[in-house]
This record gives sequence, structure tokens and C-alpha cells, in this order.
Amino acid sequence: IYITPGDLSSNNLQSVLVFSVLFYILLAILGLGVAFLAAKHIYKPIPNIVDILRSPNDSEIQGDELSFIEESAVRIKNANQRLQETIHYNKLPLQTKFLSDLLYGLVSTEEIEENLKKYNLQYLKGETTVCILEFTNYQSLYDSFSKTAILDIVDQIMIIIKEELQYVLEFEI
Repeated sequence: IYITPGDLSSNNLQSVLVFSVLFYILLAILGLGVAFLAAKHIYKPIPNIVDILRSPNDSEIQGDELSFIEESAVRIKNANQRLQETIHYNKLPLQTKFLSDLLYGLVSTEEIEENLKKYNLQYLKGETTVCILEFTNYQSLYDSFSKTAILDIVDQIMIIIKEELQYVLEFEI
């Protein structure tokens, strides 16, 4: 059993209660200030990113900045995929042009080294045999077949040559 005088405990309790409420209000104000500064610090790079991603035509952003950044990232990703597809589809014609220029002697020694690495043709550095196949009697072919049929025949001949040579040696057609 614990007995204390009533007036002593109520005075102390009153002062402790006032101190606690004031301390709580002070901590709440301090917490709001820290939260405001942290949010401001975290948000600081977003306007810079928006300015970088905004095109000169855009005067004002529709919606919030984070959705604008997300839309811009999606546009950049799609543009990157299209660019990679374009590079992929144009690499073979560029490789064919390089090989053609190489056969005709139109490529310098530095370009040869650079393009052999670029098109993964290092096996052509050593001695290389060149074989040129040409269809010489086109007129008789045109008399017998349509133009698309002739192209199909040539494609099938190329496929047969590739299938037969792929196990024997490294080659380019």
C-alpha cells in the first residue's frame, strides 16, 4: 500500500502533464519539419529530370511529374527497341556491301581490320578462297519462268549451297 498526500501528487501530475503535452507538440513540429525537408530533398531531382525529358514543343506537363517520367521512359525504351531492330536489319546489307567492296579492292587496310571485327568475320584474315557463282543464261530462264520463280530458284540454290558448306568450312554468301 502506497499513500501520498493528494495535493502533492496532483501538483506534480499537473506539471508533468503540461510538460508532456508541450514536449509532444515540440516533437510533432520537429517531425513535420524533418518530413518536409526530407520530401523536398527527395523531390529535388524530379524537376531536373522533367526538364531533360521534356521536348521543346511541350509547354506544360499533363498530370504529375512521375507519370510524365514513366511515359518518357516507355517512349525511350520503345525507341531503343526500334533502333536495335533497325540496326539488326541493316547489319546484313552493310556486311554484304563491305564484302563486295572488299572483293573489288575498294576498302583500305584499316577499314578491313575494323569491319572484320565489326561484322565478326575474323576468319577471313588468313588466306581466303573466293568463289563467284553467276547465272549467265537469264534470257532462257525468263522465257521459261516468271521473275518471282527465278528469284525462288536462286534462293533455293543458295540454301542448298549453305547447307552443304556449313559443315566443311566457314563461309559468307
